[in-house]
Amino acid sequence: DGKYIRVPSKEERTDDLHEDNWIWSPQGVVNMHRPETWGYVQFSIRSAGTPTKFRTDPTAGLRYLLHKILYAQEAYYLKHKRYAGTLQELGFDESTYKTLMKKTVLRTSADNWEARGQVTLSDGKISTVRIRQDGKVWTE
Repeated sequence: DGKYIRVPSKEERTDDLHEDNWIWSPQGVVNMHRPETWGYVQFSIRSAGTPTKFRTDPTAGLRYLLHKILYAQEAYYLKHKRYAGTLQELGFDESTYKTLMKKTVLRTSADNWEARGQVTLSDGKISTVRIRQDGKVWTE
């Protein structure tokens, strides 16, 4: 009738309908709206077909951790009607993210929060990545 409707879950259906999600890079979750799981595209000035070494994002692991904090904060807020004040309250164990957790800081107030972490780049410089309650991520 000219309206979009949600496809019922497998448990709710009695027919053979299923949902197809097509993506070009593995994401690990069925949700293509999570930027931390998107693949990387690398451009090169070399001729097509010429092998080029892929340059990894040195902040990728930290960005992934910060997004996990985002989703944990969203769940925590739904349950407690406030943001968690510490990473431990959110259930983050430093031993799981050994190289990142020691430099990750969470700051909260009554109506917002921000987390930041630091990574050392290959040239020895420090890169700080931040995320806030609306999902905005930026690098300093």
